[in-house]
Amino acid sequence: MTPILAVIVDIQELAYTVLASIVAATAVTIAVSLAIRGTARYVDHSQNGRVALAYGSLALAGICVLAALAMLGFGLYVMISD
Repeated sequence: MTPILAVIVDIQELAYTVLASIVAATAVTIAVSLAIRGTARYVDHSQNGRVALAYGSLALAGICVLAALAMLGFGLYVMISD
């Protein structure tokens, strides 16, 4: 006879969900942090007259913002889809 808890909670699916949420939270945190860093470095470089580095930092910030938005959109798609 199987225990009641084993019938109600699928431990393997629960572990998969926990692992996926840890990976997703880490990825979004890194993307947003790099976007903030890129924006701050853009301001620093543009004030010092380093135009090429300023635009490189701005490009990094833009790519990271787009990556974070893509992850958000993918998460919403997964939650809404059947």
